[in-house]
Amino acid sequence: METRGSQRGSGLAATLAVMAAVIISVAIFFLVTRPALKVDPAAEVPENAGKQLDDPSVRTGSDVEPTENVVVIPDPVVPPSPANPPVPVVPEAPAVESGPGQLVEEIAKRVAAGDFAGAEELLGSNAGGSAAALGAIFGDAGYELAADHVPAEVGIIGDVVRWVLPVRKRGSVTQPEAPPERIFIDLVKRVNERGEIEWSVKKIHYPPAIDALVASVPNSITENVRTEEDALMMADGFITAIRRLDYEAALGACDPESVAEEKIAGLCIVFEEGEISLRQRKPLVATALNEQKAWVIAHVESNKLGQPSEFGLVMKRAEKDGKWQITEINFGKLLDTYIAASEAGKVPYTPIKSRPGSGDMLVLYFEYDNAELLPRAKRQIEILAGILKTDVSKTLSIVGHADALGSENYNVRLSAARAAAVKQQISAFGVPENQVITTGLGEAEPWKSNKRNDGSDNPKGRSYNRRAELGLHF
Repeated sequence: METRGSQRGSGLAATLAVMAAVIISVAIFFLVTRPALKVDPAAEVPENAGKQLDDPSVRTGSDVEPTENVVVIPDPVVPPSPANPPVPVVPEAPAVESGPGQLVEEIAKRVAAGDFAGAEELLGSNAGGSAAALGAIFGDAGYELAADHVPAEVGIIGDVVRWVLPVRKRGSVTQPEAPPERIFIDLVKRVNERGEIEWSVKKIHYPPAIDALVASVPNSITENVRTEEDALMMADGFITAIRRLDYEAALGACDPESVAEEKIAGLCIVFEEGEISLRQRKPLVATALNEQKAWVIAHVESNKLGQPSEFGLVMKRAEKDGKWQITEINFGKLLDTYIAASEAGKVPYTPIKSRPGSGDMLVLYFEYDNAELLPRAKRQIEILAGILKTDVSKTLSIVGHADALGSENYNVRLSAARAAAVKQQISAFGVPENQVITTGLGEAEPWKSNKRNDGSDNPKGRSYNRRAELGLHF
């Protein structure tokens, strides 16, 4: 039987055995292993190790054999270049275009400074812009660039972009009703060998007042002096007259046999009341152009319209003298845009109405059961009064109308009262009463239907029948 004493003896023997093993291991380390690992401290770092690394003659990665104990840093590995490296594709630069406006502005700047030789470099003597001609115009003749107008683009005709330089006599009293003289400059473009777009002057068109002056200059290029207006010039002059409410000048640009006076007056009203102006870029574009006929599209804009619009002019050469005339005015998009912007609620606004057998008529509108003129109608009448006052032989017929509500007799009286209100307002603007003739037709000649197809009331149609139609007679 194992006793507690015998157990204690076994544990002591095990402890002594462990201690003996540890002592033997330590002795072996100090007597054998450590002497083999010991290095002379002087040999651990060579005295000249730092000097050798600093010495230029010691080059890392070179063919010089490194000194013992010196760490050699190898050259970085550079990958070989590909046999056919890809060539980067550089996109072609777009053509640079300075624009005709910049050229015209520079010409104007040199003319204003009296640098006629410099202006000739830009205009080109072959185009009619010689320094001698410019000196005669802006020197001896006393013209200068109009301070109240700036150079502006007129439009496009063929391959030409046309600009205008407005000029006036120096020292003259500027009158708002007197437009400046206009020098037209035709420009063309080309792409040079560097891919840049260059503009140059093709031709200069002097106004008639300056024609003779330029022709009298020695060695002047008289064939480039304007002798007649082309279709674009005529269209530009017509629209300029419309914007100035110069009815007589606008009428003179039209064929009286094919363009109704009412249509010209209506265009004046739309331009004035709509505060319409030509668009700055490409305002006029002559299309379908040949020796005898042209179509000119006028691009216009207005804050009141809220969107750009346009209308068209059909032009032909007159058989009698070969001059360009406007033979048709196509309101087109302009009238639709203006009507959409002007119509509100119960009173429509369509200023021109084509009447079978009677041509175009101007139209004024009234509210229901009312003969009082609206503010818009008063302004239209003022424009018409200005036209009538230019010639006492002109007369104006006013025909009043009413919708179908109410008795026939009542509507006749209401329509007559509407015509009388228009006449009274025209007389207030200075037109003699004997130039105005009035009639009231009641509901007899509706423009739109007073009822729908199902027989119910048509308020929209009746609003067009509460009107007065005005026709000019010469």
